[in-house]
Amino acid sequence: KAIADLVYLKDAKLTYTREWFPSFTTKLEFNYKIYQTIPGKIEFIKTDAFNVKDTIKKFNIFSPSINIVYTPGAKFLQGGDRVRFLKGKLPRFNFTYSFSNKKLGSHFNFHKMELIVDERLPSPIGHTIFKLIGTKLFGSAPYPLLHIHAGNQSFMYNEERFTNMLETEFIADQQLTLMIEHHFDGFFFNKIPGWRKLGLREVLTTKMAVSSLDPKKVSFSDLPANMKGINGFYAEVGFAIENILKVVRFDFSWRLTQLNEPNIKKFRWAVSFSPSF
Repeated sequence: KAIADLVYLKDAKLTYTREWFPSFTTKLEFNYKIYQTIPGKIEFIKTDAFNVKDTIKKFNIFSPSINIVYTPGAKFLQGGDRVRFLKGKLPRFNFTYSFSNKKLGSHFNFHKMELIVDERLPSPIGHTIFKLIGTKLFGSAPYPLLHIHAGNQSFMYNEERFTNMLETEFIADQQLTLMIEHHFDGFFFNKIPGWRKLGLREVLTTKMAVSSLDPKKVSFSDLPANMKGINGFYAEVGFAIENILKVVRFDFSWRLTQLNEPNIKKFRWAVSFSPSF
């Protein structure tokens, strides 16, 4: 399970969002959180130099942040109260800066930055979707506030999670993640006699990360068992068949690195539903 599901969290926030023009939006947020342990799930335990363990029941975070979303040449579809992003001329940039300071009621001093770049690129043989995510922490913070690489132990496929990674396997104070999907849109399947009527579509996926963890950045408590830093490179590749009955997609994924870790699966399959009527 995700860390957020295993702790008791009190959360209060004040948010101000402004769309300056269709391709540029900012969001200012003041967020106060209290993380409290739940008996039998997760405990924040600190082991000192004499191997004496101390249990920390809770900690507080007051974290102001600003989020900037910029999509050059953006186009939107307005429908009632909903606005749907269609496409921009260049990649979409999503930048977030947040900080925490003890003078403002937090238990920690840190600065955190995250940049997400995503785009859909045309191709003579289909189209490519990529997402690049970079994060960096300055200072120190409890491990739930660092970047926990999103694994997936469910049989449901999620394009934003690593299919062959455990949900709380790797953590980082700085990391760079790249996820790529190339959709051939039937380029190969349509050339097989009789397959065009099936409407099947082929997809290649690649998910990789370069990240590291400085133990000094998570000195507040011990890390949970089996959670660690990649401190290097992680990768997995996959193949998918989508548009099955115009609804179903099956993914088959292989893990390429860190193959000797306990409880991992080198090969996994997953399913997802994405109607394309």
